[in-house]
Amino acid sequence: MRVAFSNANRSWEESADLTTLLAEALTSLAHKFTSRREWLELPNGLLLVPHVVKVTPNDDGAKMQTISTVQVSHPKWIPGGVFEYQHSWGPDVRQSFLTGFTQWAQVDLPVFLHAAGSDAKACQTIRMAPGREGDSLIPANRCVILGPTSHSRKPARNRGRGARLLSLLPVHQLGGSLQGSHPAG
Repeated sequence: MRVAFSNANRSWEESADLTTLLAEALTSLAHKFTSRREWLELPNGLLLVPHVVKVTPNDDGAKMQTISTVQVSHPKWIPGGVFEYQHSWGPDVRQSFLTGFTQWAQVDLPVFLHAAGSDAKACQTIRMAPGREGDSLIPANRCVILGPTSHSRKPARNRGRGARLLSLLPVHQLGGSLQGSHPAG
């Protein structure tokens, strides 16, 4: 991807290969994969395809905001694919996308790995077994996968004498399960 920017002070171009950046994020977290031209394939058959949605510099061009998606599919469990958004900031386009993909790999990927049969210790599950349905509208023999949570820091307003306090804001908690048949049953 190549993008050009211009403001009152300067014009410039930046570029980023999203598949390479997603691979870099996965490598930094010790995930194994096979690189294809425009996607990555995990050993369990999950296919990961990154896409750009939006790139926006701040007014002086010193920071970039990027919005991207990672489409996840699997020939058996998610043939149509699902996607998730990453919203990120960085000093340039490349670093902003890399930060977003790294956060995705830390928070969202464990849910997909767990659902595809990997032992994702970062996930917890809620299971509904046959005979214990009660009055629930959820069909029997279902599993909800609760992924890890993540927080970001946002500077709080100054509270006297120029002190900067940090407050924690919840960013993402993903819960869900793959549609179709689950490898565990």
